[in-house]
Amino acid sequence: MSDFSELSQILPLHQISKIKDILENENPLPKEKLASHLTMIILMANLASQKRKDVPVKRSTFLKYQRSISKTLQYDSSTKTVSFEYHLKDPSRLIKGLEDVVSPYRFVVGVHEKPDDVMSHLSAVHMRKEAGRKRDLGNKINDEITKIAETQETIWGFVGKTMDLIEARTTRPTTKAAYNLLLQATFMNCCRADDLKNTDIRTFEVIPDKHLGRMLRAFVPETKTGTRFVYFFPCKGRCDPLLALDSYLQWTDPIPKTRTTDEDARYDYQLLRNSLLGSYDGFISKQSDESIFKIPNGPKAHLGRHVTASYLSNNEMDKEATLYGNWSAAREEGVSRVAKARYMHTIEKSPPSYLFAFLSGFYNITAERACELVDPNSNPCEQDKNIPMISDIETLMARYGKNAEIIPMDVLVFLSSYARFKNNEGK
Repeated sequence: MSDFSELSQILPLHQISKIKDILENENPLPKEKLASHLTMIILMANLASQKRKDVPVKRSTFLKYQRSISKTLQYDSSTKTVSFEYHLKDPSRLIKGLEDVVSPYRFVVGVHEKPDDVMSHLSAVHMRKEAGRKRDLGNKINDEITKIAETQETIWGFVGKTMDLIEARTTRPTTKAAYNLLLQATFMNCCRADDLKNTDIRTFEVIPDKHLGRMLRAFVPETKTGTRFVYFFPCKGRCDPLLALDSYLQWTDPIPKTRTTDEDARYDYQLLRNSLLGSYDGFISKQSDESIFKIPNGPKAHLGRHVTASYLSNNEMDKEATLYGNWSAAREEGVSRVAKARYMHTIEKSPPSYLFAFLSGFYNITAERACELVDPNSNPCEQDKNIPMISDIETLMARYGKNAEIIPMDVLVFLSSYARFKNNEGK
């Protein structure tokens, strides 16, 4: 049993029983299966010994150590001795622990060999040169981001050209809708693409806003800072995350949450497919002529976070950029030390309304953070009052398919009504 999701369902003491059962009854020895159970109990015990009982075993960590154990695993049935190599300088405590819980079997744990001195020296030189190249690459990326984020015209002009590229070079409606949502929502939320991907679609809600009328908000349970929200709000220009979300939900079914640790997922459905980020990166790097997308290993799906942060900074909203891009909903126990040190000193209850007003394009922001309409004849609050609400359940079910069974109905009522109103404005 090497499947991580299946293995994660087995409780620690039951893992031990499985190990004993394999050693007693299975011949030939299923090395992959035995290595998987051994890896899981070792990692669980290690976390517990560090007083990190509530921290889950990550899939990537499990696979790394499982491969190492599996390659070197041997069993001598005559002496009931299990042997393998592990990444430890002193394996004596591990050996004693295994022999205590998997009695009467003996364990021999060898130290995983490190590269020889020549390889160590070559690796050091390699890393030093690579670091220099990364600095040059970082400077080049920063220069391109600065150009894009210079003014309102440059940032939204860049987004508009990328939207045109998606429209022209994608043929499948599902892909077109997904790429557009990824592009627009990451720019408008100043967020990592992974945050958007991990949005729990059950938590969508309609919230009031004093400058924009109403908007949508959804919870993201898994981020580097623990938790955060993403927002979908009315916008004046082509880049409108509400319209992008409406189109996306019409073309896709709910996406089951992908399991990444040994803990049960805290939610059932995520907003985007895991593979979408890589697919988008490949599409953009191949199809776009923009300089930023031609830089090897430069940001693509994650570009919105960097550009919007720079754009807000250019408009004297440095604090707001940090707050918005890394904001958490609450100070949770599971948040990492790094996250607390770097981000959580900025956490407030919610981002300020003037931030959404500014990004929407409907308002200019004064030095005192007052909001002034760009066009007095284009008031989003008045427009919001004039939106005719479409509340027919059958119509909504037909429009959003299986998503209508997951996402709250009042959210879909607002979203569909807004989209129809906005799309009919110029007609």
